[in-house]
Amino acid sequence: MTFLARASWTLTALLLAACGPTSQGPTEIAGVTGVQALAIGVEQTCALLAGGQVVCLGGNSRGQLGIGSTSSRVTTPSPVLEGTAPLGGVERVAAFGATSCARQGADAWVCWGEDPLGVLGLSDPTRASAVAFLRGASSMTLVRGVLHLVYP
Repeated sequence: MTFLARASWTLTALLLAACGPTSQGPTEIAGVTGVQALAIGVEQTCALLAGGQVVCLGGNSRGQLGIGSTSSRVTTPSPVLEGTAPLGGVERVAAFGATSCARQGADAWVCWGEDPLGVLGLSDPTRASAVAFLRGASSMTLVRGVLHLVYP
């Protein structure tokens, strides 16, 4: 399956999960206002809100929603958690595969989700829902390779 086909399938699946199979067009997702940016991964969609918080919904079997668990699917936008409190101070959000990241400040990225080989620095794939802090990352870009994160 091509990337475009997979992205299209993912968006369709998320819309069906959030809006139901009878939706005939765009449907507002209750409780989400002030969306500044969206990040769409393989099964997850995350939104950066005006107050600097991030909410996510969709598939979560690999912790890619950052909600402190690996429940199979979440259809209500839920805040990404730093411990037990919502993650704050976010300026940018990105998603790729089953991993999601957010930039806090000029040199800090926070990532969560799939970590089978310890690429997030957690070194434990069973902690996929934990938030990993990556300090010293470029203030403008964070590029994810197939099995590793690269940041100048």
